[in-house]
Amino acid sequence: MFSVNPYRVSFLAFLLIICSILISITGSNNSKAELVARNYGSSEGEEKPYKLLKEMTQFISRHNSYTFKAEVMYDRVIDPGTKIQVTGSEKVFVQKPDKVYIEFKTDYFSDRFLYSSNSATYLDTTTDLYTFTGELPSSINNTLDYLDKSFGFEMPLSDLIYIYPYKKIVGNINSSQYIGTSYVFGVRCHHLLFEENDKYWQIWIEDGNRKIPRKLVVTYKNQPESPQFIAVINDWIFDKPLPAKLFNQNLRNNARPSTDNLFIERGKSEIGIFD
Repeated sequence: MFSVNPYRVSFLAFLLIICSILISITGSNNSKAELVARNYGSSEGEEKPYKLLKEMTQFISRHNSYTFKAEVMYDRVIDPGTKIQVTGSEKVFVQKPDKVYIEFKTDYFSDRFLYSSNSATYLDTTTDLYTFTGELPSSINNTLDYLDKSFGFEMPLSDLIYIYPYKKIVGNINSSQYIGTSYVFGVRCHHLLFEENDKYWQIWIEDGNRKIPRKLVVTYKNQPESPQFIAVINDWIFDKPLPAKLFNQNLRNNARPSTDNLFIERGKSEIGIFD
């Protein structure tokens, strides 16, 4: 039998308690430090997800013109507990400071959007109906803001059309996470996850010197059935001269004015992206 000094046991217990308290305090402080670093950056600079987002927006915005294509899928809830996936494609052409042309096709409709100088036309090529609005701001950012605030309208992936949209994109983010690297159709990318009040969204940004988005997944967590929007983005082309006829075309030729404002109707019916 081993003899044990009760006073020694009490002293050891006291030391153990003090150590556990110190570990708890240190762990708590470390957890808080990690949370701050994850959500708001650290003293060493911006944390990785935000840094990569900023580099992406800076890379795209430094070019005077660019185009890209996207294969799009999004969920449409047709009954409680039932949703179907709609597929589509989008082509985007941007010429700074005041020209944007977009073609968007889905299983249900085919649309075109043209903004040039200070007017915009939205054409439903399925019905040959259009809505025209003039006297718009003479810049891409201000026009997109005007259409959003006035009509609740934004085309899919419109945040990639804004010039330096970093603040707009991150304005509603509550938390972020760097998932790691993965491949999108053979292209090595950084995989990022962000959470907002009403959605989660994931983005894959190409690794290397071309910080361009390759894939986007948005999950609307507060909507029934948590529908998703998915876009695989490819065929990025920068600073290639775009033909003038692309922005000078009259989408109203051989079409009829719509009695409903199509900017409002599309704003109501389709899933947005970041906003």
